[in-house]
Amino acid sequence: MKILVIFTGGTIGSSAAADGYFSPDETKPYKLLELYRKMSGDETRFETAEPYRTLSENLDGRHIRELLACIRRGIQKGYDGIIVTHGTDTLQYTASALGYALGNASVPVVLVSSNYILENPKANGLQNFYYGVQFIRSQAGRGVFVSYKNEGKEPAIHRGTRLLPHEPYEDALYSIGKVPYGRFENCRFEAGGLLSTKAKTERFIKNPGYWEKEDEIPCLDWKWKDELSGVLWIWPYVGMVYPAINENIKAVLLGSYHSGTINTKSCQLRNFAEEAGKKGIPVYLTGARAGDTYESVKPLSGLGICVLPEISPIAAYMKLSMALWEGRKLSSVMAGSLGGDLV
Repeated sequence: MKILVIFTGGTIGSSAAADGYFSPDETKPYKLLELYRKMSGDETRFETAEPYRTLSENLDGRHIRELLACIRRGIQKGYDGIIVTHGTDTLQYTASALGYALGNASVPVVLVSSNYILENPKANGLQNFYYGVQFIRSQAGRGVFVSYKNEGKEPAIHRGTRLLPHEPYEDALYSIGKVPYGRFENCRFEAGGLLSTKAKTERFIKNPGYWEKEDEIPCLDWKWKDELSGVLWIWPYVGMVYPAINENIKAVLLGSYHSGTINTKSCQLRNFAEEAGKKGIPVYLTGARAGDTYESVKPLSGLGICVLPEISPIAAYMKLSMALWEGRKLSSVMAGSLGGDLV
């Protein structure tokens, strides 16, 4: 089996400098491969590429464009799978973008990251990489995924478009509803990330509670030309002040409280929605579920706010941005399943 490993930087590719700050290290990616070869014993052949090297918080549209081009070249060369090493801060954004650009028919593309630099005994980077490779070897899925092990949990494989934002100060990663694509059981790693000497038969188990639709719309191409996405993304808070809509804004995505609601009695919201309507700027709300809900949701349609199907907020943001830049019809794109995004 032959796998392309694409290095992009991030914590998994960083070291601590003399001043104590972490920064990307050109030798670290290959240290990861060395560690894998020492402990795996399998015959996987790796080839490598590095389109850029950055801390993931510095990610913008130009990085994703370069990464996607590198992945597409790898797909054309016939690799059995592709692994992308990536920082954790913007992991969900890149995973969603790749999911929408490649859909669910491509060879498996697995993103892996690390919560700490590899020298730290608490780091999960080697385990995330190891199980990313094992997932590709298992041939248990196509499209874009993320391999990630939360502390004290079994290694999980997530669909790239289903990841939720990290909680503040936490590095645990979850899919919508805490339902990942699947998990590995009977794992060889023990506490502290050490490899067990006991003979074990690891296996990937697809989550019986996970389901997804076939791709209902064509894949989205990546057309961002600069740093700006064109989407204004707003999260609610008590006493919220809505910003003015300037010429850089082409669409608006509203987040919601956990129950899928926002303050629809707010004069601020009404004035904001009216301004957007006059300028022909679509406004979407994410975070709401179908079924029983609260009376505060009733005024949304009257305000011209479209409630999206159940989808990760980050995925909704990336989908809306990509559709805007490509000039696609937003109403059909946001309503159709792509890359396994809609729950």
